[in-house]
Amino acid sequence: MKILSLQKGEPSEIEWKGEIIRTSFVKKSAGPSLKVHLDHIEGDSFALADVHGAIDNVIYAFSKGAYTELETRLGQQDINVGSVGENLTLSDLDEKNIFVGDCFSVGSCEIQATFPRIPCTKFNIIFQNSEAQKQFQEMRRPGVYFRVLKEGEIRVGDELKLIRTEEKKFPISEVYEFIVHKKFKFPERVNDYLSVASLPEDLRRFIAKSIKDLK
Repeated sequence: MKILSLQKGEPSEIEWKGEIIRTSFVKKSAGPSLKVHLDHIEGDSFALADVHGAIDNVIYAFSKGAYTELETRLGQQDINVGSVGENLTLSDLDEKNIFVGDCFSVGSCEIQATFPRIPCTKFNIIFQNSEAQKQFQEMRRPGVYFRVLKEGEIRVGDELKLIRTEEKKFPISEVYEFIVHKKFKFPERVNDYLSVASLPEDLRRFIAKSIKDLK
């Protein structure tokens, strides 16, 4: 997984159906490098800081290849990288083969996979398309959020190299399926999933409550 581009951003205003929406959804080029701290990326800020940019989702990565499918689904061409809010645009990213707790070295940093991007209605606003959120959901290529374990610098051209993983495997793709589509591929393993030490506590509580409600 090689970094093709780096993005960061600040809140801006976008008009949608006669209203002005303040959002930091779209990220712009950060140049050749990003300075990454344990709780933030320098120059990256959020309109809803209590939701985005928390300790468990400091970095968001998305696959360049997923943009091709998104363009097809939305009937748009040449969607700019950073349009879905990612900090790292990667050459490839397979959410089925990245697991909660996977740790990667990248540049001088160490980062840990936590959960997938869950698309909100702001997808519709950004793409000026009432079907954008739904199409992104159905694409099932959400990208991955990371917490930062070791701060440092990340540069274009750096590769994410897996250095360790959890004993019990909880694929990012399965987290996404459960949250968005209310499906668990292996429901009998839910207790294994909940025992993954690096699972964010908010997500742990959500899964436990949702499983209980579904019974």
